[in-house]
Amino acid sequence: MPIFFNPMAMAPVGLLLLALLVLVGVLLERRRQWHRCQWVLHQTQADLAAARSMVSQLQGRLDELQHTSQLAATVAHEINQPLSAMRLLAQQSQAEVPAGAAGQDGRPAGLMGRLEHEIDRLVSITEALRLLLRSQDTRLESVDLARVVQAVLLYLKRPLRLAGVRLSSWGLEQPLPIAGDPQQLQAALTLLLRQALASLAKAPPSDRQITIHLAPTAGAAELVISDSGRWSPQPEAAKAPDGSEDLDLYVVRITMTNHGGQFSLGRSPDLGGRQVRLLLPR
Repeated sequence: MPIFFNPMAMAPVGLLLLALLVLVGVLLERRRQWHRCQWVLHQTQADLAAARSMVSQLQGRLDELQHTSQLAATVAHEINQPLSAMRLLAQQSQAEVPAGAAGQDGRPAGLMGRLEHEIDRLVSITEALRLLLRSQDTRLESVDLARVVQAVLLYLKRPLRLAGVRLSSWGLEQPLPIAGDPQQLQAALTLLLRQALASLAKAPPSDRQITIHLAPTAGAAELVISDSGRWSPQPEAAKAPDGSEDLDLYVVRITMTNHGGQFSLGRSPDLGGRQVRLLLPR
């Protein structure tokens, strides 16, 4: 026979005891929840303290890296100054010595030209190192890529003129805004054009030509730099003596990565030399 519970049939004392039991149960459950919240709060505070300590360590490390980067960039700049002065002196000395004349030590005056060439190489290396250090802190902003290219061409106007290079450009008349770091972009383009100049130095003066083409594409800006210098069948596989990638190309690749862009090398179908293609998102 089923048993039915009728609380109204209980004595008042029994009802009071039942209510007390329910209240005690509720209080005990609330106490367990409170202790659980206290434990979670304690763990959260411990995790926050550990996170603060880690953030503090990372901030200290970042400050050290930034200080080291700034110091190295400053050193590279200081090295570049006497090298530029030495290059100027070499140019002046070479201009004062008649062609084919020999110095007091019997060496041909052409050695001054070689000295100037090696100084140019050192200047290029210091510029690449400075850009590599600068690439750790990319600051994207709205920049006109056409003006960036024009600034680089103005900076290299004298070397291009002395080398007798015929320069042709398209697409630099109209603004082409992109999101980029102007300093990194200018330095990377300078390295690429210096490489083109070095390649053209081996070509006859009448064949020294560089073309620059800038044009908007679907959601990006395309910059193509071509030269008529000596073509390497596998330019992307070009290695330095120690087996590493060419420093200038490595820096350009890092710059493109920082900008979310693409970098490719190939042969120019028009000039027969190297063609560099940069694709930068707009």
